[in-house]
Amino acid sequence: MLSGMFKKASLGAVGGSGGSRSRGADLRDLVPNFVQGSDQSFRKLRANIEKEDDVFYAEQLTRVAKLGEGGFGVVYKCKLEAKGRVLEDYVVASGNMVAVKQLKSRAQILQEHLSQGLPPSDAPSLHERVAAQHTDAMHEFAHEVLMLKKLKHPNVIGYIGCAVFTVGGSEELALVLEFSEHGSLKEMITAPSKMARAFTVSEGLRWACDIASGMAFLHRCIPPIIHRDLKPANIMLCGPSRIAKVADFGLASLEISKLKDEARSLSIKAARSASSTNLEAMAGGGGGGSGGAKGVPPTGGVGSLRYMAPENFRGEAYTHTVDQYSFAVIMYELLMRERAYEGMFLSAESIAEGAASARALRPPVPAAWPEEVTRLLAACWHADPGRRPPFKEVATAIGAMLDGSDEAARQKLLKKLAAGSKRGILEKMGITKSV
Repeated sequence: MLSGMFKKASLGAVGGSGGSRSRGADLRDLVPNFVQGSDQSFRKLRANIEKEDDVFYAEQLTRVAKLGEGGFGVVYKCKLEAKGRVLEDYVVASGNMVAVKQLKSRAQILQEHLSQGLPPSDAPSLHERVAAQHTDAMHEFAHEVLMLKKLKHPNVIGYIGCAVFTVGGSEELALVLEFSEHGSLKEMITAPSKMARAFTVSEGLRWACDIASGMAFLHRCIPPIIHRDLKPANIMLCGPSRIAKVADFGLASLEISKLKDEARSLSIKAARSASSTNLEAMAGGGGGGSGGAKGVPPTGGVGSLRYMAPENFRGEAYTHTVDQYSFAVIMYELLMRERAYEGMFLSAESIAEGAASARALRPPVPAAWPEEVTRLLAACWHADPGRRPPFKEVATAIGAMLDGSDEAARQKLLKKLAAGSKRGILEKMGITKSV
């Protein structure tokens, strides 16, 4: 593995982490809920809501802005009023701002479907499908809450509590989480400015260390948590120092919900059936044209294909090391300071198919980058899942690169990374710094 390849470094002072040495949470009491099914998890969540003090109500949460929306939920920025309660320091520091992930009611979901102009003959089956989907969404919510309540780590998004809203005469649940005032890594990586990049190479490396530390904690839980949907949109930047924190545990359970599993499987099958032409083009050194599958549903599975481990895409049995593969692509993007495969005109489906094929497509690594970085990336996105290093070693390796005890060596490494990364006009002119 990576042991001995890099010098060791204490991560306590690196970025916002301190984390790879942290022992994972003990989740064994949750296992029966997942084994017995979603209903068991939801019953346990209901019992917790009735007796615990981490429950908030609509009058305590004032909406400030909508942060995002999906098929089954909406995320709002809210102001929390919780007089008499002791809140986490990060909540107080943000001015009591929180993120509230609220499930849509069954009536809301149904109305959105009906607004698409479906034939009346489809109405009865639509009602049944929406009812089943809403139930699945609520069960997945229960899984996520029960898990997040157990996870306390500097590089994992903070759980604050649950909220209960009355919508259309029925109670709907919401998840109250730490607010990310700087958004996600996705916005940072895809920032369109040609004048200067949104972050420096040293910040990108620090965020990679934060992510590895958070993932090391999750993988050391008992039993280990596999995130399965690690991507820039699920890494939030929190606090004044913009600490990277792993978020969105909707798929990070011992059992993927039926709804998302079916959608993801459909996306993968559609991608496979439509990408052979793109593979032939890539094999010939081209890759031109948009290619990819047409009519693929816009689900989380499609959005994650760029970061999906090959064995996962092929539908094979997989382990927690699928997260290492996803991390490697994210780390590449943080150091390159743009999306992987940019300019290659490949769809997400073509990228996933190419990565899972014998060709083992990977993003092109700049020749200027230091050897310790290229070796780390190669190890994490290795085609053989068993050869990918544990996140504890990954975090330690990146911590060594950030170690300030040898400032000359650190600056040399950062300059090599900057030389290979994408730079804005102001950076090329020396007006702003890349490192």
